[in-house]
Amino acid sequence: MAACVEAAAPAAAVRDPGAARPTRKRTRVAMGSTDDYEETGPIGTGAFGSVHKARHRGTGRTVAIKRLAAAHGSQASLLREASLLEASGRDNPYVVGFHGLARSPATMDLCLVMECVGASLSDLLHQRRCGGMPPLPEATPPPYENAGSLWYMAPEVLLGKPDYDALVDTWSLGCVMAELIDGSPLFMASNEADQLDVIFNVLGAPDETTWPWLSSTPFATQMMPELKMKRRNLLRQEFPMKKLSMQGFRVLSGLLTCNPDKRLTAAAALKHPWFAKMNNAPELHLPKKEQVPSTLPKIKRLRVVCP
Repeated sequence: MAACVEAAAPAAAVRDPGAARPTRKRTRVAMGSTDDYEETGPIGTGAFGSVHKARHRGTGRTVAIKRLAAAHGSQASLLREASLLEASGRDNPYVVGFHGLARSPATMDLCLVMECVGASLSDLLHQRRCGGMPPLPEATPPPYENAGSLWYMAPEVLLGKPDYDALVDTWSLGCVMAELIDGSPLFMASNEADQLDVIFNVLGAPDETTWPWLSSTPFATQMMPELKMKRRNLLRQEFPMKKLSMQGFRVLSGLLTCNPDKRLTAAAALKHPWFAKMNNAPELHLPKKEQVPSTLPKIKRLRVVCP
């Protein structure tokens, strides 16, 4: 028996009756039961929910099962993630493999069944530090980003700028890049004001010339005079040539620019010569994913329609 869920397209204010109906992309996602799996231990938890390691009872295959926290989103949020993973992860070595959805017979809640890829970025770096190993070399950052906490927030978000955009994500990418190279987060504090203080002490406190908008914020008028922040950018001292090449540093400094209007965009960063060099590095030539038949029943299909 097939299950079908449709996500309605946003309603238009005025629609021409003679206009062609918009097309919708349909994504089919396999549906199974959580009874098919035996959970063997936790992998990680957070605001989003939890991920557990599990074994398929029939095949013995190891997978990761992700459940959303009630406060994080509805089942519709999970369905959207499932459709994105199904569409983008099949042939992309940088996206975790996706096996389908599983429903709990007891609660009828859905969960994602994914490839089990091992330790998270945070766990990997912690293991290297505890084992006395050096940080990751420049040519091998793993394709994983954990940029949802205070240490990865862009200055405009910390300052309460109401109209921030996708450039906050490129700042987070810069923070992750710095952590991969150095082995530990670059900006660490326990609250928003201290986080800004740490950022500006490394990158230099902006002024009217470098970021005019900042001068109108309460932080600039009330707190910056008391903190006596440095004006000089010390990022290159944190990442000397022995840690990061000139081309790599240009990408990092472009991503970690306080003024979002001057920050390097993701599209511009990908066109940088450093990425061309990194793409040719043998360490980044990942093997193709093994084509393994899905362990989920094929007779149950869930249709997700995305506008």
